[in-house]
This record gives sequence, structure tokens and C-alpha cells, in this order.
Amino acid sequence: MLVKTKRSRLWVTILFFIVSYGTLFCSYKGDYFCTRATGPGLPIMAARLALTCTLWELFASTCGALAVAATKRYAHRRGIAPLISTLVAGLGFASIPFWLYRGFANGFLFQNTWADVSCFFTELGNGLLFLFVVTPILTAATLLCELLILDTEAQQQV
Repeated sequence: MLVKTKRSRLWVTILFFIVSYGTLFCSYKGDYFCTRATGPGLPIMAARLALTCTLWELFASTCGALAVAATKRYAHRRGIAPLISTLVAGLGFASIPFWLYRGFANGFLFQNTWADVSCFFTELGNGLLFLFVVTPILTAATLLCELLILDTEAQQQV
């Protein structure tokens, strides 16, 4: 039973990465700052940020699992995991532009390094695109992933 849960978690994580990468790539395709001649370009930057978002989704999922474990005496505790995971993931995704941007004079954290993903937040419109389009999509994907895992665990208990 545990092997199937781990396998489903792996597939859900891969699915989240694909959704995250696709959302980032399609949202910023044709953007001047992400298709510039120097630097790694949009496909690599989208993969880096999608990997970061996937790792954050795994952290959020762990928070949800810990919340379930902490509420052992409640009958409907299994529904807490998707709620907590989605809340943690959404807050984390929404905060990305704010902790990457260090101010007008200082630029972006990781700018001109191997982990540079600043093209997603270079212009005001790009930062708003991330906050109001990409963040809700990734948050909804987190909720769907958690519901898939919850369904898989429920099927295994039957």
C-alpha cells in the first residue's frame, strides 16, 4: 500500500512540474526580457522556476500531511491536508516576486547567476502576470494534486 502511495506521489509531482512549466512557458512566450539574446533563455528559466515551484508544492504537501497527523482525534481530518497544502502553496507562490526583487537599485536576487529567473518579474506587467495568472493556476494545480493523492489513498484503504 505504501509503495502505491509513493508511486502516486511521484506521478502527481511530475504532473505538477509539467503544469508549472507549461504555465510559465506559455504565459511568457514572446516576452522581450525572457527571449533576450544573452542568458539561458525562456525554456531554461521556466524549467528553473517550475522546479522551484514544484519543490515548494512538495513542502506544502508535507505541511498538509503534518496537519493531518497532528489532528488524529478528529473524524474529518483527511480533508485538512488539501486545505493546508493549498493555503501554504498559494501563499508561497504569491510571495515569490516579493522575495526575489530587492529594490530598484539592487535588482533581483540571483540576477546574473545560474539561478536567474528575473525575466518573469522584470516589468511591472510581468510581476502582475505572475501574481494574478500564474499563481492562481499553480495554486489550483496544488489543490488538484492533493485531491488526487487523497483519492488514491482512499482507494487503497477500500
